[in-house]
Amino acid sequence: MKSKVLTICVGLLSVGIIMTGCSGTTDAVDTETDVVEVHEEEVVEEPVEEVAEELTAGELLEKLSEVNENVTEILVWTEETDINGNLGRPNQYTSKADFSDSRVEEYATTEEAKLESGLKGGTIEVFSSSSDCQTRYDYLKTFMDPSIGAFGLNQYMYKYDKVIFRVSYDVVPSEAEVYKEQMDEILGEEGEMAVWAEEE
Repeated sequence: MKSKVLTICVGLLSVGIIMTGCSGTTDAVDTETDVVEVHEEEVVEEPVEEVAEELTAGELLEKLSEVNENVTEILVWTEETDINGNLGRPNQYTSKADFSDSRVEEYATTEEAKLESGLKGGTIEVFSSSSDCQTRYDYLKTFMDPSIGAFGLNQYMYKYDKVIFRVSYDVVPSEAEVYKEQMDEILGEEGEMAVWAEEE
């Protein structure tokens, strides 16, 4: 469409010059013309919302703390500090973070002690694939057997596509359910709750 308009303008300009030349007048020709600037239409890209599943464990807990006032502290693990030694290894979680809950007593009071034992409110782990998440989930479920006693996993556990979210048993079931509903909202999917092996 633009090329046609420009062709017509050039054609009219040529006709004007020819007519001026044919008139035989000696009057000075006003060569000043209006300049029309042509601007290409700028395409403004809408900002893309951050996809929840691409957030790190620390970022997910930050979002959780915005909607749950009981999250009082967040500890983000690194490859050097991860007490499990799994962070970043093949088929393991790509990020991991713990949190404190105002209703759960924290025994570790120094930063050094927290790095040795973690925070007691709960933890979240993020994986690069659904299969890695499922493998870790199945492994953790083996520790939910009450017969294990003190070595058991005393946490509510919820599995999402690429995220495992755990909350301390020190909060009552209704409070844990609030956590789950909030994480469901953040991740945009409904988590699967793990149960004791004997209940399956």
